Amino acid sequence: MKYLLTPILFCFCFAGMSATEFTSEKSSVSIESTVVFDGGKKKKRRTKRVKAKRRRRCHKAANRNFAG
Repeated sequence: MKYLLTPILFCFCFAGMSATEFTSEKSSVSIESTVVFDGGKKKKRRTKRVKAKRRRRCHKAANRNFAG
């Protein structure tokens, strides 16, 4: 009976280990892709400039509409 349960126990142990290994590998890949996706300083600067330009344009248009 003891010899019969031993292989079953090993199967469960190895299945559990492979499942945890798979999840840790998957999470490390997602973390790596987030780090690679960083746009950098240049893109942030450009975005900031474009947003400021849009804000000024909208503000000027609002003033014109209000004055009219």
